Amino acid sequence: MRTSSLWCQRDEKGRPVHFANHPEVSRMYDPALPVHAARVTEAENKPDCYWAWWDQERGSFMFVYPARSLVEMCFHYGTRVEERRGKGHLLPVAIELGALVPLPPQPKKAPSVPAKTLREFDR
Repeated sequence: MRTSSLWCQRDEKGRPVHFANHPEVSRMYDPALPVHAARVTEAENKPDCYWAWWDQERGSFMFVYPARSLVEMCFHYGTRVEERRGKGHLLPVAIELGALVPLPPQPKKAPSVPAKTLREFDR
């Protein structure tokens, strides 16, 4: 059974979205949403399953989406061509959410410069 550890966020309905191989990459989609550790595991094809591409070279899942067609559109010629080339497999997956990744410390806001001071540079 194939398994990968990834990171993701949850949308407004609580569904896992924005999967990435690093928490900061996942956070780039929406900095306001928390990031979760996620385990993506090969599963049975059920109506509510997610789909993902198993990359043979990396030995991990990528392109994790709630519909098979969304993974298919990541490939110019579809996944079957890539499967025939031995690049990987399109598989149904189960998502198990883990711990939240703490938010990084927010940078201190720089003091604002009054407009009058900025006009002095125009001279």
